[in-house]
Amino acid sequence: MTFIRLHIVPFILSVIIICGVVFLFPNDSVYVSQSVSIGCSQKKSYIYDNFDTIPEGITPFAAAIKDKESILLLGSSELTTSSDYIPYQFFNNQTPFRLVAFGHAFYQTFSMYCNLLAFKGDLSGKKICIILSPGWFELSGTNTEAFLEFVRPEMLANIINDEGLSTDEKSVIGDYVKRNSSFFAGLSQSMEYLTLLNEFFIPFREQWLRRLKSKIPQYKFESCNFFEKRQFEYSYPDWNQLKENSKSSFAKKCSNDYFIDDESLKSILNGASEFKRIDAHPVGIRNNQEFEDFKRLVNLLKSGGAKPIFVIQGLIPTGFNHLERFDELKIAIKKELDDRQFPYLDLFEINLEKYQPGTLHDLSHMGDYGWNEVNQFIYNQFCYEKIN
Repeated sequence: MTFIRLHIVPFILSVIIICGVVFLFPNDSVYVSQSVSIGCSQKKSYIYDNFDTIPEGITPFAAAIKDKESILLLGSSELTTSSDYIPYQFFNNQTPFRLVAFGHAFYQTFSMYCNLLAFKGDLSGKKICIILSPGWFELSGTNTEAFLEFVRPEMLANIINDEGLSTDEKSVIGDYVKRNSSFFAGLSQSMEYLTLLNEFFIPFREQWLRRLKSKIPQYKFESCNFFEKRQFEYSYPDWNQLKENSKSSFAKKCSNDYFIDDESLKSILNGASEFKRIDAHPVGIRNNQEFEDFKRLVNLLKSGGAKPIFVIQGLIPTGFNHLERFDELKIAIKKELDDRQFPYLDLFEINLEKYQPGTLHDLSHMGDYGWNEVNQFIYNQFCYEKIN
């Protein structure tokens, strides 16, 4: 016991003290994050419904952000519908202007915020169109499955390593992770780092943050000619004719009084003999997480110097009761956009007499007529001046 007291215990205490000193006052070189260079993916498309699980899978998004000539379109389930007039088909097949789309169901404003924050330094002057779905605002914000699917680890790593971003811009991600911690199987180092940003009462918090950050690499996406330049004869779109064609086409596919195409109505009925209207839920702005995320997104776009436009998608007035319950929300969304002078197209029409059949092809997704409205809006905002 004397030997242990005189030799072993002092040795252990010395190791603890040395480790503490090294931890609290390490060489600064220990805290330098490694840089990882990411080349261009060989997969080329104009629609990406997800970011793949490998780093190369998010290079299309990086390339689309860095390419100032192309238009970036962000949306959710409506982007996976089939139509020759869906913007990534129309613009890339019938105009010289490139448009690249990202998203599928549950790609909502918080995921968009995180994705764009990871490339904030490239946002200045970037042409972006975001389609807002009213259904998002009936939920409690972005779910964790969608967060993990769309907000890739490389994006979180670059947010952490970007010294040009404020703590507030970063910490909201940590707040999200903490609110939803019970839904995650575990936290990555990046997620753990972000949750600590607002935890001021943890001993040696700054040291923990610096140590965690040193283990999180910074990803550099190499510049490349990802989207080829195209040359072909071009004439100004005849929007009136396109919309008339859409009306005629829709009339052939819809034989019911709900203004829902027959195939979609059959799927909605699912064997039932009668369609019953759905009661819209009261949707306000108080305690509405999606609305808070939306405000965060538009603030980022404003501070980043982007050139965003928005489409407010609707719900079909023949399919719902009490759509006026969305009025407060729609007014608030428009005010946020007006305050920042962001253009928007409002397709949320609750008055059946004013509703144009074919704007939606089912309860909530745009039909050909609606897509032509969107295409004309995008074109007039981003392309018209280039040919005049």
